Amino acid sequence: MVPDKITKTLFLFIALLFPPFLLAQESSVSLPLKKIVIDAGHGGKDTGAYNRKYGTKEKNINLAIALELSQALEKKGKYEVYLTRKEDRFIPLHGRSSFANGIGADLFISIHCNAGRRKEDGFEIYFLSEKATDPDAEDLAELENASHAFEEKDSHGDEKLMGLLSSMARNEYINESSLLCHTIEEAVKKELSLSSRGVKQANFHVLHGVQMPSVLVETAFITNRKDEKKLRSKSFRSNMVKAIVLGIENYENRVSSLQPTQ
Repeated sequence: MVPDKITKTLFLFIALLFPPFLLAQESSVSLPLKKIVIDAGHGGKDTGAYNRKYGTKEKNINLAIALELSQALEKKGKYEVYLTRKEDRFIPLHGRSSFANGIGADLFISIHCNAGRRKEDGFEIYFLSEKATDPDAEDLAELENASHAFEEKDSHGDEKLMGLLSSMARNEYINESSLLCHTIEEAVKKELSLSSRGVKQANFHVLHGVQMPSVLVETAFITNRKDEKKLRSKSFRSNMVKAIVLGIENYENRVSSLQPTQ
């Protein structure tokens, strides 16, 4: 058993370093993609990140992008799109992943705005991992996971089960999630004049237990003056939506090209 574990660990390490080979093994994804869940991060009593000078709230930006992304995907005529929230309401983190699992979604995309020191800017995208890429990624995960503070105490009763499902999902979909991150990041760099901070990994609780490829998108820094102005711009949000849609389609094409022909 030890050699098998070493081989699997080595493969995952190589896959993360060299994304062109991410799906060299048999993929768990069934094509064509049909059901996509878009998660607007935070909501209701959970404001998320906040720009004190301009009063911009992350929950509102996330919802605006999620709604437009849903419409753009539906216009393609080939996807069934579901939103974890369509209005300003609070939803526990585990409720979002449970919703996606319940409908048997093929992809889960969680939309967020980043926050940090005022000079930090740009786009970055994450997939789930117990170990963060770097200290900044770890700090961001802690910030996003702070949404737990708004949940009722009894909502944590299934944490052990969710932890088990999370581990299983990571093992099964880590390559697909990483590939989706890369195709979206490539599209963002193509469609927007926005610096990319790259594809990263961290322990985001909203991705725990998601039984499908899943990513968390940090569109831009709400705490940065220039980025915050972009986030309030409808044209910027539309271009971000366009890039995410392109990334999803490129991901689907990539997975299709790597699957064996019947």
